[in-house]
Amino acid sequence: MSGWLKERVRLGGTDLYVGRIGIGASYGAPADALEAAFDAGCSYFYWGALRHPQMAAAIRNIAARRARDKLIVVIQVFRRNPRGLEKSLTRGLTKLGLDYADVLLLGWYNKSPRPRTLDRAETLRESGNFSVSRAFRP
Repeated sequence: MSGWLKERVRLGGTDLYVGRIGIGASYGAPADALEAAFDAGCSYFYWGALRHPQMAAAIRNIAARRARDKLIVVIQVFRRNPRGLEKSLTRGLTKLGLDYADVLLLGWYNKSPRPRTLDRAETLRESGNFSVSRAFRP
């Protein structure tokens, strides 16, 4: 297998490094295939709109192997109000069996989120619910 799959690249303006290929939860791939993808260098796991339980199982299994520090987990939330944002993030973390996500993605905004939503996201980051080193504000 080519070495480029295991090569890590910086994720945008963050301090996170990921493999060159990521995978989303909506495809319904079996947990063992997702774990094999991780072992081959796929470290970006995107828990988005369609959340199949096999992705959750794979993330839990990878974390149980003490490889959580090599796994970048993105949780996308669609809630518009600050309390709903926290509730959705917490529910995602619970299903994945994680203490934190690496990235919180505010999904499906046609215009910039309201400042209070971004402020709540920043508060969640500061409390350790996700670890990206900075919030991206428009």
